[in-house]
Amino acid sequence: MKPAKQIVKDINNDEYNYIHSWIRHFYGKANKCQNPICKCKSNEYQWALRFGAKYETRIKNFIQLCIKCHREYDKKQYPTEFTIKMISIIKKAGKSITNHRII
Repeated sequence: MKPAKQIVKDINNDEYNYIHSWIRHFYGKANKCQNPICKCKSNEYQWALRFGAKYETRIKNFIQLCIKCHREYDKKQYPTEFTIKMISIIKKAGKSITNHRII
């Protein structure tokens, strides 16, 4: 895994690990892809930082995505057509995409 400072600027590994531990503790592991246009049949999901959100302990700053969609979502500098469409749909969905505690 890349060091956190390569993934997110202005955050160190301890902060990165703390935030991910906080998410898993209060909301569990990511268990679905919240990308409405995803057609993947994945069994692995990750919490992704929403565009424009700060890296902090606020669940509204994160979205659950399959690994393929997470990689595409993070391609901010050189987005593919799929990424542009996915970002547009997720932004329009806004608050209708919610995260619930996994029991």
